[in-house]
Amino acid sequence: MNGQMIVLLGGVAALLLVASLTGFVLSRRVTSAAGRATVANLNARIRAWWAMVAVFGIAFLVGEGLTIVLFALTSFWCLREFLSLTPTRPEDHRAVAVAFYVFIPLQYWLVADGWQTLFAIL
Repeated sequence: MNGQMIVLLGGVAALLLVASLTGFVLSRRVTSAAGRATVANLNARIRAWWAMVAVFGIAFLVGEGLTIVLFALTSFWCLREFLSLTPTRPEDHRAVAVAFYVFIPLQYWLVADGWQTLFAIL
């Protein structure tokens, strides 16, 4: 891991630390039931971000291969979530299947192989 990545992860950890401290202070100061529910939701989201940063940080520490696989899986799950929220027709099935099973793996294979020009074109 290079120095820039360490600075980046340190900055993200510092922001999450500030957010965690803010959530802690808010949880001590809020008195209404609706306010407590809102702060509990905020703190749950902050804990989820800690978990995500830890997973991606570990992937970066392990190496490039695991990082590429993790980003490919994240892309797959994000596309899946996006398609579950948008209306699709039966005619779209072939294009969606090609996006899932051809283009996402192809994109990340090109990244892993170092073929940046074709990656940018696709």
